[in-house]
Formats: sequence, structure tokens, C-alpha cells
Amino acid sequence: MRTLRAGIKKVLEIEPKNTIALSVMAGAVSSPQANADVVGTESRFKSMLAQQPDAANVHAHWVIYTQSKASGLQRKSLFYASRLAPDNADYAFNLAISLDQMGKSGLALKQYQRALELLNKSGGASPDRMQLEARIRELQ
Repeated sequence: MRTLRAGIKKVLEIEPKNTIALSVMAGAVSSPQANADVVGTESRFKSMLAQQPDAANVHAHWVIYTQSKASGLQRKSLFYASRLAPDNADYAFNLAISLDQMGKSGLALKQYQRALELLNKSGGASPDRMQLEARIRELQ
């Protein structure tokens, strides 16, 4: 963790408004292992979201680092991350999971299918193809 923080701090010295570095630092400072300061984490991310509302990675990292899984802001962040980075299969997949958990299986299916399409297009390894295909079959 020290090496990660040192590297992120170096990035921030060079580029103080780097949203990826800022969001990683905000989450790392209050990760469950290091500190259970959920309120502090949410406050830092809300501040970053207010300053840079079009940064998809800030929305995505906020979701990863917060522990308030039922939060309305978290759901909005999943939608925003997916909308702001429409070619990101992970964001589409995370949105699909959220919709699935909300009982919106029709919308979830569309996002799972979108995630699979994006995964096929990118040739990436994430999200897990087998898990994605299995959930699509279950919802069809």
C-alpha cells in the first residue's frame, strides 16, 4: 500500500487534478483494511464528483470504495460512469448488477448484453465472460 500511495502522490505532484489518482487516494485513505471512515470517504468522493462531474472513473471508484451499497448516489454513479465511458465493459457490467439487485431484470439483461458486446469488441479479460454469459442465459 505504501508503494501505491507513493506512486499516486508522485502523479498528483505532476498533475494535481488527475481524477484517477485523486479517486484512488480517496479510497485508499479509507479502505476497509486501513480505516472504516465511510463518512470521510463519501465526503471526499462527493467533493470530487462536484468538482468533476464528467469523470467516469471518479464515479466508478466511488462505487468501489463506499460501503453504503444501497445508496442512491452510488446507483447514480453507476449510471454516470457507464454513460460517461460508454465503451467500458466493466462499467456496463456493474450497472447491470445494480439493476439486477434492484429487481429490474429487463434493464439488467440489456446492460449484461451490452457488457458482453463491449467485452467482445475490446478483447479484454474483465468482466468475467463465463459469469456474464451465465447471467444472460438466466435472465433470457
